[in-house]
Amino acid sequence: MAGKPHLDEVDVRLVEELRKDGRASFRSLAQHLDVSEQTASRRYHRLTADRILRVSVQPDPYAQGLLPLIVRVHTEGSTGRDVATQVARRADTPWVETLAGTTDVTFTTLTRPATEDSARLLDALARTRGIRESVPCMTLRIFTGPASWTGEGPPLDPYEQRLVAALVQDGRAPFEKLAEELGSTATTVRRRLEQLCERQALQFRTEIDLTLLGRPVETMMWLNVRTRSIEDIGTVLAADPRVRFCAATTGPYNLVLATHHPTAGDLYRMQTDTLGALQDIQRIEITPTVRVVKRHGILREGHLLRPPNGKTPPPPTPL
Repeated sequence: MAGKPHLDEVDVRLVEELRKDGRASFRSLAQHLDVSEQTASRRYHRLTADRILRVSVQPDPYAQGLLPLIVRVHTEGSTGRDVATQVARRADTPWVETLAGTTDVTFTTLTRPATEDSARLLDALARTRGIRESVPCMTLRIFTGPASWTGEGPPLDPYEQRLVAALVQDGRAPFEKLAEELGSTATTVRRRLEQLCERQALQFRTEIDLTLLGRPVETMMWLNVRTRSIEDIGTVLAADPRVRFCAATTGPYNLVLATHHPTAGDLYRMQTDTLGALQDIQRIEITPTVRVVKRHGILREGHLLRPPNGKTPPPPTPL
């Protein structure tokens, strides 16, 4: 597909409904859009076939025994794009972006606390040409989503791990298809997925280039907040519809946000009116997002999403 894809009003509303509930039935979507069920289904399948839209799932990383790290990388010269591409090849980096400002690349990596994952990654970064400095920050609490993830919930059992892996490939896969992949029954799949949702152990994610929804301005915000107010401020900001990610971290900043806006003016109002009204924010750094390389584990090629290969991800590729 050449040029920028065009989404009409029905397409945009369909995507917005899927961003609320990635597994909403076509009947439910049709009712919200005031179109026929066939139209809702046809629009969805066209967007996915054109690689514009994809529904996936994001499980609670702590329930998988994983510890997320947010890494800020400072590069030399014009090597930021190449570094981001190399990092995105790894199976353990679900989110990679290039930024404007002193931080050229930021990414999230999923590590296993009882292993040397973090040490091996940092060693690899230190050997990578063009990287001047990397600053890893441990993610302590994720505020965004249906529940705050803190690592205090029950772990996923082997069946749930396999179910999540299948949903990562297609978050809207029918129960019958999931049952076939898992060697189970549709009734069991439905019941186990409902249990995961009740525990708020996963989030369905509808991935699309946000510029197609009229939100071309994206940023990372790095906040230094008085420790007594991290919980309150994180909770308040996570409820803001412009915030797609909010987490408490270690490091020089203890609250990290990812935001999207229709205009620079909206970003300005968030900075002055929203953040300005919150006490105990001591310092703010805002870095514009220049390029999304990977998000929710899905590689991006301009406006287009790389299709899933239907296979188990390969082991991490050395940098």
